[in-house]
Amino acid sequence: MTLKRFDNVVIPQHFGCLLYVRKTHEYLPYDRLTTDVLIHAAKQSLFKLAGPLANQISPKQMDAFCKIGRRMKFLDRNGCFLGEVISAKPPRDHLIAPLTLHVSVTQSCDLKCRHCFAAPEMSSPDKRLLNPDQLEQLSRECVDMGCMRMALTGGEPLNRPDIFELIDTAMDKGIDVCLTTNGIRIDKDISRELAKRPLAWINISLDGACAKTNDAIRGKGTFDKVTGNIIRHLRWRVPFGLSFTINKLNIGELLALPGLAKKLGAQALLLRGVYPLGRAKGAKEIHLSLSQYEKALATLASSSYPIRVVPTSCEAEEHENMAVVFENYGCAAGNTTASVYHNGDVSPCSLIGDGVELENLHNYSLTRIWNNSQGFKKIRELSPPGICRGCDVYTSCSGGCRARAWAAYRDIQAPDPWCKAIRKSAEEKAYL
Repeated sequence: MTLKRFDNVVIPQHFGCLLYVRKTHEYLPYDRLTTDVLIHAAKQSLFKLAGPLANQISPKQMDAFCKIGRRMKFLDRNGCFLGEVISAKPPRDHLIAPLTLHVSVTQSCDLKCRHCFAAPEMSSPDKRLLNPDQLEQLSRECVDMGCMRMALTGGEPLNRPDIFELIDTAMDKGIDVCLTTNGIRIDKDISRELAKRPLAWINISLDGACAKTNDAIRGKGTFDKVTGNIIRHLRWRVPFGLSFTINKLNIGELLALPGLAKKLGAQALLLRGVYPLGRAKGAKEIHLSLSQYEKALATLASSSYPIRVVPTSCEAEEHENMAVVFENYGCAAGNTTASVYHNGDVSPCSLIGDGVELENLHNYSLTRIWNNSQGFKKIRELSPPGICRGCDVYTSCSGGCRARAWAAYRDIQAPDPWCKAIRKSAEEKAYL
């Protein structure tokens, strides 16, 4: 049975549960005791709590929890849960489902960006492209297993004629949909269709604060085309964020990016480094070192800017204030996220590619692949190398990005080459 679009969903986990709050598109982790309380609240008021469960919670604790629940709108004033509880037995050693499923709905793209992690042959046709019926089944399965967010990517998803049918299908099944686009095809009609749908998020990619810089990375005329499309058709109508990949060509314009994002009406600016995969692997002239990337972010952090700036990386600092929902060696890949390629192959991460054995949705269900495929088992069973075991920050970084390790060493188990401990070790070794 597929869930309706409840405002809140309790998703059972081996440690307790994740409470999905649709208003903020967040997963909130709770322990077993709090999970039992939420399940009780789904059946009857917490004010009628009795028996062993009541003996474990003081009146003061219950009052505080009810206040939090009312403020976050997952409890009503009578202490009843406002939502649905997924009835499923969670696995003992990993999440019951990915928090976000990334789905490449097409390999077609209008651009050939120099930093793209996709393969150079991406524009070639593929007869195994997932059709609407298969994507409908995938959406239904996602919600049934407890995955509430789906990020539609490509290629360029707006190149797919039935993209809004796909979005509607996913949303009708209870999925919150995110969309990543290069912005080239955004016009009056596209903007009108986007405005009709309460998408969780829309990301539009640019890679420079001016046409000269951006176009050197994304192609001639793309800056004026995309910014013009945003100003004419999207600004103030649809919430969106701007996504920038920091590289050697645009690092000098970093401080100008927040102002550009604000001018275009974006709600946030998302920043990330270049991953040396796909087309980007052969564009070494744009790659940054870890120290260059850190210096760029530090420069931005020391300045004031009129918009929310979100740097994304696998660095330990990003995870220090995050709840721990997996404890094995590795990053989000296969632990909190999964990716579906345009042909139906399912990977722990869209950046890993052939780093693990892949299985296909044409042959197996997502549930089976997530729980039992060799590729996902392999990445969850990796053991940390020696340099990680004695590291002071291992408990917060868990070994870093598996995709960077695969790109650098062709070894999915290797340390993240952007790890500070690895860099320090190499420097010390050079001086011995």
